[in-house]
Amino acid sequence: MNYTIEYYDDDVITQLLAQPISLQANFISLAKRMKRYGIKMVDAVPMHYHEDVFELCFYEPKGWNRVIFMAQIDWQIVILHIVVQKTAYMPWKEKGKAAKRMKELRFG
Repeated sequence: MNYTIEYYDDDVITQLLAQPISLQANFISLAKRMKRYGIKMVDAVPMHYHEDVFELCFYEPKGWNRVIFMAQIDWQIVILHIVVQKTAYMPWKEKGKAAKRMKELRFG
Protein backbone atom coordinates (compact mmCIF):
# COMPACT_ATOMS: atom_id res chain seq x y z
CA MET A 1 0.00 0.00 0.00
CA ASN A 2 1.26 3.48 -0.84
CA TYR A 3 1.23 6.57 1.34
CA THR A 4 -0.58 9.75 0.31
CA ILE A 5 0.85 13.24 0.72
CA GLU A 6 -1.44 16.05 1.85
CA TYR A 7 -0.74 19.70 2.62
CA TYR A 8 -1.95 21.39 5.79
CA ASP A 9 -3.41 24.29 3.81
CA ASP A 10 -2.95 26.26 0.58
CA ASP A 11 -0.39 28.51 2.31
CA VAL A 12 2.01 25.54 2.55
CA ILE A 13 1.67 24.92 -1.20
CA THR A 14 2.33 28.62 -1.87
CA GLN A 15 5.46 28.47 0.33
CA LEU A 16 6.70 25.42 -1.55
CA LEU A 17 6.14 27.03 -4.96
CA ALA A 18 8.02 30.15 -3.80
CA GLN A 19 11.21 28.11 -3.21
CA PRO A 20 14.01 27.83 -5.78
CA ILE A 21 13.53 25.32 -8.60
CA SER A 22 16.34 23.13 -7.23
CA LEU A 23 14.51 22.71 -3.92
CA GLN A 24 11.25 21.97 -5.69
CA ALA A 25 12.97 19.27 -7.75
CA ASN A 26 14.50 17.76 -4.59
CA PHE A 27 11.11 17.81 -2.89
CA ILE A 28 9.42 16.09 -5.84
CA SER A 29 12.07 13.37 -5.77
CA LEU A 30 11.65 12.91 -2.01
CA ALA A 31 7.86 12.99 -2.30
CA LYS A 32 7.95 10.07 -4.73
CA ARG A 33 10.01 8.06 -2.24
CA MET A 34 7.84 9.13 0.71
CA LYS A 35 4.77 7.86 -1.13
CA ARG A 36 6.43 4.47 -1.33
CA TYR A 37 8.29 4.17 2.00
CA GLY A 38 6.71 6.74 4.33
CA ILE A 39 8.57 9.42 6.25
CA LYS A 40 11.40 7.17 7.34
CA MET A 41 13.05 6.61 3.98
CA VAL A 42 16.30 4.71 3.65
CA ASP A 43 18.48 7.53 2.32
CA ALA A 44 16.90 10.68 3.81
CA VAL A 45 15.78 10.21 7.37
CA PRO A 46 14.02 13.26 8.82
CA MET A 47 14.89 14.39 12.33
CA HIS A 48 12.25 13.76 14.98
CA TYR A 49 11.17 17.08 16.44
CA HIS A 50 8.08 16.75 18.62
CA GLU A 51 5.77 13.78 19.14
CA ASP A 52 4.74 12.94 15.56
CA VAL A 53 6.36 15.98 13.90
CA PHE A 54 9.49 15.49 11.80
CA GLU A 55 11.73 17.99 10.05
CA LEU A 56 13.55 17.47 6.78
CA CYS A 57 16.36 19.90 5.88
CA PHE A 58 17.57 20.99 2.47
CA TYR A 59 20.91 22.80 2.32
CA GLU A 60 21.97 25.40 -0.22
CA PRO A 61 25.42 26.69 -1.15
CA LYS A 62 24.39 30.22 -0.04
CA GLY A 63 24.07 28.92 3.48
CA TRP A 64 20.31 29.27 3.72
CA ASN A 65 18.47 26.13 4.66
CA ARG A 66 14.93 25.12 3.87
CA VAL A 67 13.19 23.04 6.49
CA ILE A 68 9.99 21.13 5.84
CA PHE A 69 7.98 20.06 8.87
CA MET A 70 5.79 17.01 8.30
CA ALA A 71 3.83 14.33 10.12
CA GLN A 72 2.74 10.81 9.30
CA ILE A 73 -0.72 9.70 10.35
CA ASP A 74 -1.32 6.08 9.40
CA TRP A 75 -0.90 5.98 5.59
CA GLN A 76 -1.05 9.75 5.17
CA ILE A 77 1.88 12.20 5.22
CA VAL A 78 0.95 15.81 5.98
CA ILE A 79 3.27 18.69 5.07
CA LEU A 80 2.70 21.06 8.00
CA HIS A 81 5.02 24.02 7.46
CA ILE A 82 7.96 25.21 5.34
CA VAL A 83 10.63 27.54 6.72
CA VAL A 84 13.57 29.38 5.16
CA GLN A 85 16.24 29.23 7.85
CA LYS A 86 18.77 32.08 7.49
CA THR A 87 20.81 31.34 10.61
CA ALA A 88 22.18 28.24 12.29
CA TYR A 89 19.28 28.18 14.73
CA MET A 90 15.62 27.55 14.01
CA PRO A 91 13.32 30.07 15.72
CA TRP A 92 11.09 28.42 18.33
CA LYS A 93 8.12 30.23 16.81
CA GLU A 94 8.52 28.23 13.60
CA LYS A 95 8.88 24.90 15.39
CA GLY A 96 5.91 25.74 17.57
CA LYS A 97 3.79 26.49 14.52
CA ALA A 98 4.37 22.98 13.18
CA ALA A 99 3.56 21.40 16.57
CA LYS A 100 0.40 23.51 16.86
CA ARG A 101 -0.75 22.42 13.40
CA MET A 102 -0.17 18.78 14.33
CA LYS A 103 -2.34 19.20 17.44
CA GLU A 104 -5.06 20.76 15.29
CA LEU A 105 -4.96 17.76 12.97
CA ARG A 106 -5.06 15.31 15.82
CA PHE A 107 -7.71 16.94 18.00
CA GLY A 108 -9.68 19.02 15.51
